[in-house]
Amino acid sequence: MNNMKNKEKVIKKEPIKKVVKKEKPIKVVPTAICIHCNTEYPYKGNKLFTFCSTCAVLNLLMGKTTAKKEYILNDKDLENLRSLTRKNTYGTECHYYYIGDLKKKADEKHGDKFEELKLKKKERSDRTKALIKEKEVAKNKIRCKNKQFLINKLKTAGLQFREDSALCEEYIEHGEEGQYSSDTIVKILEEMEFLFKNTNYKNLMKKNRHQRYKVNCEEEYRNAMKAIAIKKYMEIHGDRLVPLGLLELARSYDDKIVMNTNSDSESESGYDSSDNSELSLSDDDSE
Repeated sequence: MNNMKNKEKVIKKEPIKKVVKKEKPIKVVPTAICIHCNTEYPYKGNKLFTFCSTCAVLNLLMGKTTAKKEYILNDKDLENLRSLTRKNTYGTECHYYYIGDLKKKADEKHGDKFEELKLKKKERSDRTKALIKEKEVAKNKIRCKNKQFLINKLKTAGLQFREDSALCEEYIEHGEEGQYSSDTIVKILEEMEFLFKNTNYKNLMKKNRHQRYKVNCEEEYRNAMKAIAIKKYMEIHGDRLVPLGLLELARSYDDKIVMNTNSDSESESGYDSSDNSELSLSDDDSE
C-alpha cells in the first residue's frame, strides 16, 4: 500500500495547453477610379477601361464605324486613342472606344464647328433617305401598275396570274421594256397550260431528268421534252387544238426526235442509245 501511494506521488500532472486562435489576415480589396464619374470603387483585374457598377450599364463604349460617323472622325484620328478589341459573332476583331475620348478628339479637330458640321451631315443624310424613299414609292407604283395590267391581260386570255412565276415577276419589275412582253408571257403561259393539262410533258420531265447532261443547255432539254409530248399528242388527237408555237416547235424537232417503240431497254432511259444527241420516245412515255 505504501508503494502504491509513493507511485501516485511520483506521477506529475501535465499542464493543459491553451489553444490560441490565429487571426485571419485582412484582405485588402484593390480599388480603381471610374474613368467616367471619377468615383473610387472595388476593382479586380487589369482592364483598359475601368467603370463603376453605375456607369458600366450606360453603354459608354462605341464601335469604330459608329464613332467615325457620330463624331466625324477618320481612321487616322482614332489611331492614338485607347480601344478595346473584341471578336464579333463572325470571328472578326472589332475596336471599341470610350465616348469621352471621342468627344475630346472631336473637340480638338473641329472645335466650335463640331455641332454645325454634325447638323449639316444629318441634313444630308435625311435628304438622301427621303430621296431613296421617294424613288422606292415611285417604283412600287410602277410595279403595281404592271402587275394589274398583266393580271387583266391573263384574265382576258382565260389564264390566272401566278405569284411564283419568274416570267410574271420579271414583267412586274421591268414592264414592256423587259425581256418578255405581256403578249409573249400570255403565249408562253397558254402553251404551258396546254402541255400540263393535255400531254405527258410533266412525266417526261420527271422521268428523263437524269439525262439532262446529254444536251447543251436546260432550254434545249425542255424544248425537246415539249416536242416529244406534242408529237405523241398529235398522234392521237391531231394538231387542231395545239397552240401554234408548240406546233412549230414539234415540227422543228422532226429530225431530232426518234420514235422508238420496239426496245424496252431504250424506253426506260427515254433516249436513243445509238446517238446520245437524239431523243427517243417509247410507248411507256405516253402513259
